[in-house]
Amino acid sequence: MIKKGPAHCWSDTMHNPTWDTMRKRVESIGQKGGGNDSALANAQKMRGAAKLQGPAKSRKGDRVSWKYGKGTYSGTCINDSCSRARTENGKVKILPKNRK
Repeated sequence: MIKKGPAHCWSDTMHNPTWDTMRKRVESIGQKGGGNDSALANAQKMRGAAKLQGPAKSRKGDRVSWKYGKGTYSGTCINDSCSRARTENGKVKILPKNRK
């Protein structure tokens, strides 16, 4: 038999006397949690910030260089993210991920 918790959720585990005592202690230290409403508002704010930045700049056609072994090689990006480049002799190379 599945027990149903309070009206706002289906969890009966988080609504027992032990958790209620812990919740009261935490509320006195900080502020009462906003639940899903505040989390949703924050997520929408973050998505909005990402929309304002616009799409990522295409690097297609940019000159790039990379190190492999003891040598340094160069080529031209052939896709927007510049994960592939065409070398001077026509070979297509998959570039390593940017490491910072």
